[in-house]
Amino acid sequence: MFWKAVKECARWWRDPLSHPDIARMSERERADLPFERPAQARP
Repeated sequence: MFWKAVKECARWWRDPLSHPDIARMSERERADLPFERPAQARP
């Protein structure tokens, strides 16, 4: 049970939009979420 939760958390860390709470949001709600830019995209 614990490892299943860890794997799910790791998946959400790699792809935050796959989290069930975010998947239920409207496009407008998701547009307001503060996501950090990946390190390679930073100036």
